[in-house]
Amino acid sequence: MMGDEAGGRTRHSDFVLDTVQGGNRAGTSAVAASWCRSAIHHGLDPAQGRAVERVSGSDLARLREANGALLDAATPVLDSLFGSVGRTGCCVILADTAGVVLEARSGAGDAALFDAVGLTLGGQWSEAAEGTNGIGTCLVEERAVSILKGEHFASRNIGVSCMDAPIFDPCGQLVAALDVSSVRADHGEAMAGLVGALVQDAARQIEREFFCRHFADARIVHAPDAPGRGSALLAVDRDDLVIGATRAARRRLGLGPARQLAPKPLADVLGQQAQGGFEDGERSVALTWSLGVPTVVFEPADDAPDEPLSGDLIAGTVDPTSALLTLIETLAASGHCDVRVRVFDGKRRYDLVAKDAGERLLKASSYAAYGGPATECVVAIERLAGFRKKRLAERYPAEMSIYLARLRDELPPLPVRLHAKNLFGALRMHLVAWRDEAE
Repeated sequence: MMGDEAGGRTRHSDFVLDTVQGGNRAGTSAVAASWCRSAIHHGLDPAQGRAVERVSGSDLARLREANGALLDAATPVLDSLFGSVGRTGCCVILADTAGVVLEARSGAGDAALFDAVGLTLGGQWSEAAEGTNGIGTCLVEERAVSILKGEHFASRNIGVSCMDAPIFDPCGQLVAALDVSSVRADHGEAMAGLVGALVQDAARQIEREFFCRHFADARIVHAPDAPGRGSALLAVDRDDLVIGATRAARRRLGLGPARQLAPKPLADVLGQQAQGGFEDGERSVALTWSLGVPTVVFEPADDAPDEPLSGDLIAGTVDPTSALLTLIETLAASGHCDVRVRVFDGKRRYDLVAKDAGERLLKASSYAAYGGPATECVVAIERLAGFRKKRLAERYPAEMSIYLARLRDELPPLPVRLHAKNLFGALRMHLVAWRDEAE
């Protein structure tokens, strides 16, 4: 029996490493992308057999004290959730943003099993420490996840199934992960789906309670919720100004991510809802390069293109921000900006071809902070793939001028102005302010 278990772990670790080294599945699988992060970014070995590290004593007490308001709001919900899942052999875990377990609930008959795998008070389950796992991966990706048995990175954890949801504080910032885990062999995908739904609902309950306690002196207004985005709550003061909003409300109403909201009239905030459109949903594209080949994870997943670009086409590329940095580095190193950069933004593949157009003397103005010599780099965009509609492609400027200048002698040239034209007309961007920290 022990030989079968050891053989299963060996096969699992071999499969994980094969997936990481191949890099192909990471573009379409969030689990494979997490495996790549675990091995490449964190330098973990799936076959390593060490025990889960734990925080204890005064260090754990300090973490619990720092999260006291969260624990006060969460305790009744954790008790209720455990009442629903505890008899099925599951434990309930609340971990902070570093993956440290602050609260744990398990049945008397199961406590030893969960303690043995580290699902207990003080256990450290960050992705950096344990690789792909429910708590750590949920915290990294800030979304609900289920990591079932062999989807874990570390072979020592393949007997565990984890269903997790993130928790955001009253200012919309990630504050914890709520986890329900099972070590029972008869808990399959169907069970995980049911438990996962309970976990997500409980996480939203904790967020609501935490928000209402934090803004106890304010009036709480329920804004229309976006499906699957949690409770959209607003805190309104006696002057009818919005002074707080949950993460769901911020996303729904376009209030931004800043911890402290600038007070706005409630009527104005709710009026923004009518604008609707693309920005109502949370969208992201995560690009990770391994051995020169990018992998892409879309959130939500249905944002992914129907026909992903081939590996040969996107190999050796960089993201758009890195392309600009390449332009800056070329000018700083050689004194000119003649360079071609292969770019991939997750959907579209194009080359940026920059030509040095010489030095220009820019004038400062009421809207342009920089005045002085600057190098004009004329950048052409050669569209190669992923621009599925001609009209959509035309929205991207075929050429632009980027002006780079040294704001201080010891700094590299930085963008101070941009001129471009596209389908919508002329585009002008100016550096409007900068601060010299040395002064």
